[in-house]
Amino acid sequence: MCGRYTLTVPGDLLAAAFGVEAAGPVAGLPARYNVAPGQQVPIVRRRHV
Repeated sequence: MCGRYTLTVPGDLLAAAFGVEAAGPVAGLPARYNVAPGQQVPIVRRRHV
């Protein structure tokens, strides 16, 4: 199906891998199979290039 993917680690471990603090609901996001469009997922964004 188009637009779906897998989140293989929980949000807090993903934040730790990038050396950032998991803020808000990100820390509580579980790893899960079949992430669909419209669901909340963690992102890592760089502010400055």
